[in-house]
Amino acid sequence: MQKDLVSIITPCYNAGDIIHRLLDSILNQDFPLIEMLVVDDGSTDNSKEVILSYIPFFEKKGYSLEYYYQSNQGQSVAINNALKWVKGKFLTWPDSDDFYNRPDAISSFVNKLNELDIEFGAVRCFPTYIDDKKMTGSIHSKGIDLNYNQFYKCLFSQNFIWPPGNYMIRTSALDKVNPAREIYVEKDAGQNWQMYLPLFYSFKCYTLEDSYFNVLERSNSHSRGLYKSYNQEIQKISSYENTILNTLDRIKEMCDQEREELKENIRKKYLRERLKISFKHCKKEEAGFIGRELSVRGVHLTTKERLLNVLIKVPLFYSILRKITLTLKRVYK
Repeated sequence: MQKDLVSIITPCYNAGDIIHRLLDSILNQDFPLIEMLVVDDGSTDNSKEVILSYIPFFEKKGYSLEYYYQSNQGQSVAINNALKWVKGKFLTWPDSDDFYNRPDAISSFVNKLNELDIEFGAVRCFPTYIDDKKMTGSIHSKGIDLNYNQFYKCLFSQNFIWPPGNYMIRTSALDKVNPAREIYVEKDAGQNWQMYLPLFYSFKCYTLEDSYFNVLERSNSHSRGLYKSYNQEIQKISSYENTILNTLDRIKEMCDQEREELKENIRKKYLRERLKISFKHCKKEEAGFIGRELSVRGVHLTTKERLLNVLIKVPLFYSILRKITLTLKRVYK
């Protein structure tokens, strides 16, 4: 493991029109030791040509840029493949459409990790969310908990900073919690729970109260508009649930009792998510079944959930009421 070398893993899929921002932002860094591994997840556009065109510029600066191709299998498989090749003391895995917004971003992460005790396995910063049309945005810090222990925030998605480019971790910490460097693979659930949860169960995370990283909010992004039907939305959250449950099983430092309690809480959480989706798509039988399942597990429905469970049994009235509600939300948004 090379002293202070930073490894950057980036999975990409049809990112030929956007990955240049990330590559340019890395070339703009003032930190001298960087290796970048880009894993192309079966792109059908010009991603390969764009990435390969940057290799001479990386070499000129003393960096390395390596391109790998795999058939379309998802980000988690791309991360699994690349983790085996990482040689750096520090690691980050930004998405291909996001990018650093300051030349001292990577050096700031490295300097803080070098200052901190070994019990800190990661540092992170506030994200700046920017509009893909206007390319302007603002720092997102409201509600972010600066507590060093981020495991439960991540597990239950409570005001957690998700974009991976906002994080840098010690590779030694990763190797302690995941010596095989292999995460659970679920194509529709990405890779972040699998990377964050084992790490944050055993290590602390320090938050730099500034933004060094831009997160692009794209109007045509993968996460928008893809999950429109009932079955698609159910499949999506089932992938999330499976990923979390399987990742909890891989945390060897956790005792069995704690693991089973957390898994049961996750099952309850995602039953509630399924109930919301059933209400959204007017699925009265499914809503009734999920409501009974929650009751069996000792979960009491909220007043709103009980009311919706009654109203959904009158489909025409429920449909009209839902249209009125959605219209009012758009008007007063």
